[in-house]
Amino acid sequence: MPTFVRVASYEGALAAPDADVAVFSPAGELGRAALEGLGDELVGLACSARPFAGRVVIDLGAVGHLDYRGLRPLAARKRLLASCGGGLWFAAPTVYVGAILAAGPWQAWIPVAPSIEEAVRALTAAS
Repeated sequence: MPTFVRVASYEGALAAPDADVAVFSPAGELGRAALEGLGDELVGLACSARPFAGRVVIDLGAVGHLDYRGLRPLAARKRLLASCGGGLWFAAPTVYVGAILAAGPWQAWIPVAPSIEEAVRALTAAS
């Protein structure tokens, strides 16, 4: 069974015990600047030598709003993670955030799983 560790930041991921996937769990509103900042954290993970090798899940279960304008830059970070052997999935979105993701091409750019465990399995099966 693949393992995952919940992290709050790039530094937290680097200090985390060995795991197959890093799970970021933001809460509240994810505006454009917050999503871009999260994307910057992902760039650092893509370049790290940790066992999860840039395999990242963003848990959306506690996110009340997501600004779709921040998704395009985040998708670019996903491509960087993929080029390093990793990947990026969204997991467990609320109904409202799920509707935002379903309203545009976002799910084609960043896949969405109904649970963290399903996203972790998908990421580790792909690598």
